[in-house]
Amino acid sequence: MQIMAHHLKRCLDHRGEAVKNNRKRKETMFKKIRKLLIVSLLAVTVSAGSTVSAMAEVNTEAASDTYAVDSDSWAGWPQAPGLLGVTGCLYDMDTGAVLYAKGMDEQRFPASITKIMTALVVVEHADLNAQVTFTETGLADAFDGSSNINPKLGETFTVDEMLQMLLVKSANDAGTQLAEYVGGSVEAFAAMMNQKAAELGCTNTHFVNACGLENDDHYTSAHDMALIMRAAIQYDRIREIMNVQSIQIDATEYTDTRYYDTHLLMLVPESEYYYEGALGGKTGYTPISGCTLVMYAARGDRTLIGVVMGGGDSNLICLDMADLFDYGFNNFSYTDMTDGYPMISGGTALLPNGIDPSLVQTNAETTAEGVALSYVCNGQILGTGLMSEDAYTAWQTALHPELQNEMEAAEAEGETGITDSEGIPFAENAEAENTESSSQKKSKRTIFMYIAVAALVIAAAACVVLVIMTSDKYQRSRRERKRRNQRDQ
Repeated sequence: MQIMAHHLKRCLDHRGEAVKNNRKRKETMFKKIRKLLIVSLLAVTVSAGSTVSAMAEVNTEAASDTYAVDSDSWAGWPQAPGLLGVTGCLYDMDTGAVLYAKGMDEQRFPASITKIMTALVVVEHADLNAQVTFTETGLADAFDGSSNINPKLGETFTVDEMLQMLLVKSANDAGTQLAEYVGGSVEAFAAMMNQKAAELGCTNTHFVNACGLENDDHYTSAHDMALIMRAAIQYDRIREIMNVQSIQIDATEYTDTRYYDTHLLMLVPESEYYYEGALGGKTGYTPISGCTLVMYAARGDRTLIGVVMGGGDSNLICLDMADLFDYGFNNFSYTDMTDGYPMISGGTALLPNGIDPSLVQTNAETTAEGVALSYVCNGQILGTGLMSEDAYTAWQTALHPELQNEMEAAEAEGETGITDSEGIPFAENAEAENTESSSQKKSKRTIFMYIAVAALVIAAAACVVLVIMTSDKYQRSRRERKRRNQRDQ
């Protein structure tokens, strides 16, 4: 009996082990299927043309001479100063034109200039008078070596006070707490930051936190930061906070009154790095990012935004920024492009001083409001204008007398409208070009869609095959066929 019981126990153990192995095999199978589906979905996303990648391509070994000054190669463009910083960009606030470019689309770690985007998202989604209470989430970033305000658990400030401490003190804990308050979590707030970046046209930006603490997947570029800064300073309160030299935060039930000074040396008249016309900005630093700086300055009717990333130290980066602003203010000016003809609006372009006029192309498009003009040089729109159709016709006829006969012939035949050199009305020509462009874009989207669908179908088929091949019924069928073959032999 003992021997029989022993054998029975062994059989039950073997059966239990077989059931366990079968369960493990099924779990492995489903993991493989899940992984395959995830890979397939990622492939679909990539084929559809995702705007911003979550994989950083930051060259942490880049030095001051790694990237050339791209704008030096532009036709008719003035030679620019060499920056000590790794990358840089000078951007015109009004036209959106890039005046200086050095590796401006290279991904870099931003450090605390991240907080410009944090402030922008907060201002767009929160009441500045609302109360924010510090939780463990915010306190987690109030550690030694980090720029913070050392708050107490449960300590409360207004959103406006938090923004002041974020932008002037550069408080990481304030940024993190604002992120949780506005987004519900830091992760959700980072998603809001990335969505805003995409809306602004940023193509080399991905945020994972609200304060700029180091993370391999937290990066941006000099050009993208110029776009973000341009959007942020549309808000009066952000401009006001960025422009102050010091702030005072009233006492709370936990702590006394707080006093903080700006980190922007270019704003302080007593500083040797003071720049006349500087209006505000944000500094940043981590050991990996190096110094980063975003500033904006005005002179006369011009407002420029400067960005330097990968600077040597907080003093040298101010010298770089001053060189950028001097370059922009001294070498470019608004030029009248109307030849004295009346404009409904606009009609000027920000051009390099003394540029050959033939390098500037005027594009025209007939709209319901009139003829929309854009002044283009080196692929950039440097200004716009709106002119009545009659004024534009008179202007073009004066510039090209040979068009007069064509216009008279067209009127005699009952035709109206402005024509190009091939006799096609500008409106129709522009419409044809837009239609062609739309058709090309639609064709590309269709190709991407077919690729995505094909990838998904293949993945689904592979999953089905994998499920069938790993099923118990399929395995029993294989074993039965094998036994029959052995008997036949």
